[in-house]
Amino acid sequence: MDVRIAQERAFVLHSSISMEQAKEKAWAQKLNVFGALNNLMFRPKDDDVQITRHELRYEPFWHVAARSELDYDVRETYPLAVKNPTATKVTLEISPDQPLEVRDGQVMVTGITRCLDVQQREQILDGLTGEERPPYGVYLRRPMTELTSLDQFAPPDAVVLAPEIRSSFVVRQQLTSLMKAVHADQFHTELVEVTALALFFRPVYAFDYHWVSKQRQQSMELDGSTGELRNTTRKIGAAGSKLDKDLLFDIGADAVGMIVPGGNIAMKVGKMVVQRTRAQ
Repeated sequence: MDVRIAQERAFVLHSSISMEQAKEKAWAQKLNVFGALNNLMFRPKDDDVQITRHELRYEPFWHVAARSELDYDVRETYPLAVKNPTATKVTLEISPDQPLEVRDGQVMVTGITRCLDVQQREQILDGLTGEERPPYGVYLRRPMTELTSLDQFAPPDAVVLAPEIRSSFVVRQQLTSLMKAVHADQFHTELVEVTALALFFRPVYAFDYHWVSKQRQQSMELDGSTGELRNTTRKIGAAGSKLDKDLLFDIGADAVGMIVPGGNIAMKVGKMVVQRTRAQ
């Protein structure tokens, strides 16, 4: 089996607004952040809701695309109905020396079937939880910059959240979903390929609100890339982390044991990936 894995890459999405613009939007939403019902029944006064904390943080997600291609031959036997009810044998003109016995009104013809099975998969995963995030596909079309030195990504006055999910986990999910057992007499192509593997960081402006008279707290996020506003349960103050490229992009170290449909396949994958990693 030929297993190919694209080089890991990392990108940071551009923010379409500044921190000052984000603050203005957050301030304009302070009377609505606690919900429409609360505003209708107990609308807070303008000075009763305060923004107590704010931050810019970069949250990670993974994008991976993969495909598999199996081109193979399989020897199969095909039943052919015989119309004449008194028939006992049929001799095909293409092979006159091989009479075919008739059983239960059928003759059996053996042939070679050429098969082509192509599959494609694409996933976007939350870098902190590993959960699928299909809506994040919109970010792939937003302005971005490639991070050539991931270890050095530490924008000033911002918190960078390091992924909890590594590249080996992302690749393992894709390859195990695409690799399947096929009974074949001959393989012409047996390929599993990860065509794209990238780590993204999206800018998020976060704000904590305090409704003073009601002693209620609420947090809100403003998506720096799309400008979307939404309430959140994630609090401000999570510790940022220095990014470790070798830890996050760990396919070389983990490759041998990451796929186990068969020991030989796993070893081939491991050998291939280690060679690719060393060649960098």
